[in-house]
Amino acid sequence: MPQSKGLRAVRHTSGYIRTSEVKGGIASGYNTDIFLGDPLKIAADGTYVRSDGAVVDGIFMGVHLVDSRNEYRVEKSWVAGTVTTDVKLLVATETSGLECEISTDAAAPSNIVGKACNLTMTAGSHLNGSSAVVLNVASAATPGTAVRVKGFSKKVGNVPGDVAILVVEIL
Repeated sequence: MPQSKGLRAVRHTSGYIRTSEVKGGIASGYNTDIFLGDPLKIAADGTYVRSDGAVVDGIFMGVHLVDSRNEYRVEKSWVAGTVTTDVKLLVATETSGLECEISTDAAAPSNIVGKACNLTMTAGSHLNGSSAVVLNVASAATPGTAVRVKGFSKKVGNVPGDVAILVVEIL
């Protein structure tokens, strides 16, 4: 069974996967953990927050911050409640045309290709910063809004009918 690491950008139709450094991209004290590969959405105040799995405005790629002790840090994850005086969020913001790999939460049938699906949001690991977000296979029956399945990853042992790694495009 493949291990989930959230959304892993693998290619963009432009040829470049762009990561933007967004100054003030997350609110100081934001009280939700965010992990490398987690989908993000833009909140009403213009900052990024962890997505609910139905909307993807960007993908979390890390954070540079100055913490409450005035120490500069580069992190693979955002710890809920972090207080910062200066923050720069690293985000894959050009999601139109972006293709990612993601693990499924259940056996993926071959007819899932072409279907729109949502994501299942689960907690990641602060130890390695990795996301545990997976593609919700059951959501293929009721059209999702987050991603469309383009195919199965070409990784060895990755086959339809098993928990798999899929290539998806952000909707």
